[in-house]
Amino acid sequence: RYLGKWQERKEGVIYPNWVEGEFDTSLPFGYGLDFGFTNPDAMCRIAIDKAAMRIYLHEEMYKSKQSDVDIKDGVFAIAGTESLVIADSNEPRTIEGIAHRGVKIEAVEKYPGCVVDRIRKLSDYTWVVTPESYNAKFEFNNYIWNDKKASIPLDKNNHIIKAAEYIATRLLEGSTVLAYYRDWE
Repeated sequence: RYLGKWQERKEGVIYPNWVEGEFDTSLPFGYGLDFGFTNPDAMCRIAIDKAAMRIYLHEEMYKSKQSDVDIKDGVFAIAGTESLVIADSNEPRTIEGIAHRGVKIEAVEKYPGCVVDRIRKLSDYTWVVTPESYNAKFEFNNYIWNDKKASIPLDKNNHIIKAAEYIATRLLEGSTVLAYYRDWE
């Protein structure tokens, strides 16, 4: 349900395999962050159970028109200094400012075809979205292919999903963060 109405999945959704459920707190987790302004700044907590082929998602932030200070304070309040955050690489100045607060943050790697590569890596998993993650549930029902044959997603209704993809692909790689934005030291 979304705002008192039953959600309907649009035809051609990119991630049809999602269910509502509780976050598995026994698993290691990290955070994904997609920057916006008119569109929302979106942040979520992600954990992955590789054996069960499940990705757990909890929406942490979904706010538009935040100031630079608000986004930095918000990310710090959510992630603290111990958890990994993988962020949209389009905002290096903001990433640097968040890192100055002690957050372990790194920009996602972007390259031609990376959006579809991330979708392919994550499509075999069942996404488990917490009940209170209203915007994430809306996006899972509305993030669709513009042209499925050509593997072109419609760049709309995907802010939390992008954030989730950033951290989920990193967690699946099993790698540790080699360098944080700490060049000022």
